[in-house]
Amino acid sequence: MAVAMLHGAETIETDVGDELAIPFPFLTCATVLCIPDYKCVMVEPANCVGCRAVPRCVQRECDTSCVLPCAFLSRCVLVATDCCPKATCRRRPIIFTIEPPPEETIRFTIEPPKVTAIVKPGDPVMQIP
Repeated sequence: MAVAMLHGAETIETDVGDELAIPFPFLTCATVLCIPDYKCVMVEPANCVGCRAVPRCVQRECDTSCVLPCAFLSRCVLVATDCCPKATCRRRPIIFTIEPPPEETIRFTIEPPKVTAIVKPGDPVMQIP
């Protein structure tokens, strides 16, 4: 299998079955050019569940569709094999984006506001430290 990097980078050739290890952080099918009769697909390495997909040149006849009916919180990914990649369901990582509130925040659902006395209109409100 031969692969050429676009944008003026040098050509990298490998034999079929060899792992393609290139230290470029943004290596995608948009930056990889395969030899004739091959196409580029993004596949997850076979021995690395949950790893970032890498570009791989496969035969044009390979079925690279990924339309499996995966369970909730799962997604369909192509996994690298010796020949054509295989579609498989993998769990999506759970990403927590909501952080806990800071300590100074008054939680009105748990704690009432801290007021020292009954307030009349126009009087200042004093809080307990």
